[in-house]
Amino acid sequence: MNRIYIRCELLRTVRNRRYVVFALGFPIVLYFLIAGPNKNEDNLAGSGLSAPLYYMVGLASFGAMNAMLAIAGRIATERTAGWNRQLRLTPLTGRDYFRAKILTGYMTALAALLLLFVAGSSLGVRLDAGDWLKMTGLIMVGLIPFGALAIWLGHLITADAIGPAMGGLVAVLAVLIALIRHVFVLGRAAGRFQDEVGPLTREIGELADAASGRSRRMPGGARSGP
Repeated sequence: MNRIYIRCELLRTVRNRRYVVFALGFPIVLYFLIAGPNKNEDNLAGSGLSAPLYYMVGLASFGAMNAMLAIAGRIATERTAGWNRQLRLTPLTGRDYFRAKILTGYMTALAALLLLFVAGSSLGVRLDAGDWLKMTGLIMVGLIPFGALAIWLGHLITADAIGPAMGGLVAVLAVLIALIRHVFVLGRAAGRFQDEVGPLTREIGELADAASGRSRRMPGGARSGP
């Protein structure tokens, strides 16, 4: 039963086109916009790191974090639709339910990492195999608290509120990470911080809505999705 449910979760995630676009495509687009013009910079602000490598690691972490936090949207939607009550009638245990959610989050996060690594390689990033594996492992371990946070938020917030809540949460996290660990900018590049991070709030809100299978309503009753 556990394997069947995991397979259904993976299929559900892959078939959600809007989620795939925002979770996997958006970090890559942002990476090329930021790192592309600086691909010949071999010592970004005196850090000893090339710009493509520096931004690849930062945006890979950002994309993986988004993919893991999107679990909250799916859980909130299932609670609102009453799907959780239906699952209680099956042999699926609560432990298997949470395991499937976390595994799905990790698999989408791994996909985001691999795509960013390919994008980085296209801009000249070259690392030893051990360094690639070490970097991937550290990022995956760092996703553990975000997985726990996503499960907690999914059971705390309703489906209608999950989009704005996740948008605000991830925007705050992005700002904190940028200020503390310099994920997006470094040194003299800080002047571009507002232009690069500002649009993230709206995009992340749309990601959360896409993960929950809903489309955002626009003024006048129109919808942004089918």
